[in-house]
Amino acid sequence: MAAAERIVELHHADTGQAIDRATEQPATLVDLLTESLLTAATTLRNRYLAIFELQMEAARRPVLASVLASLQDTASPVTAGHHDKLGLTIPRERIPALIALYGGALFVLATAPPGSVNREAVQHVVEVIVHGCAVPEDHPVLRHAQRGDDPVGGRLGADGPAA
Repeated sequence: MAAAERIVELHHADTGQAIDRATEQPATLVDLLTESLLTAATTLRNRYLAIFELQMEAARRPVLASVLASLQDTASPVTAGHHDKLGLTIPRERIPALIALYGGALFVLATAPPGSVNREAVQHVVEVIVHGCAVPEDHPVLRHAQRGDDPVGGRLGADGPAA
């Protein structure tokens, strides 16, 4: 149980540091998630493989499942706080879906053969997470993406979203 808590603590610390950096340097949501997933699937791969192993073990151990569930319950409020700090306008009710998509992408990337994950592939996955895969060509989200701005919250930086 302590291992699960420590891994989540490390994840939140890393995310907090990334958020602090993002408030100092402009970045889009795609940039932030790409960097996060790339780091998690490469540099921190063993940590996230351990998390997935714990999640699988929790299916057989109710006490572990309870600990992981309580830790997971904090994910949405923590993520919402990060979004607030960055000035993102993602509706609160969509955060669990964003977390689920991120987690699924992380599982696929972290379990890929070592050395096979690259920035371009990760960014492509993140673009689909952020912008969707079945958006009509004339949809405002796609028009924003084609112009190079981030429809989910604009360009981010120390001053928040750009106008």
